[in-house]
Amino acid sequence: MNIELTNEPPNWLQQWRSRAGLEAHEADRALDLKPGTIAHYEESGFSRTPLRNISKLAKLYTVSPFELYGAVEQESQRIRESKNPHS
Repeated sequence: MNIELTNEPPNWLQQWRSRAGLEAHEADRALDLKPGTIAHYEESGFSRTPLRNISKLAKLYTVSPFELYGAVEQESQRIRESKNPHS
């Protein structure tokens, strides 16, 4: 998967969903989630995605759960660093 590098952290969930050819509401339905859940994950930050949904998302988006979880960890690290930039 080719992803263009920018100064902003990538929205992996949105990119993987788009690559799977799904709209957010379709992913909600496929995963039996409340309407707007996927959009919320994409907007509020990947690291807020409950672990119980990581494997479901990985399967739906055809990515490794390890790859998906690794992206969550990267985002979490960026958040920690932004809260404490001098450490």
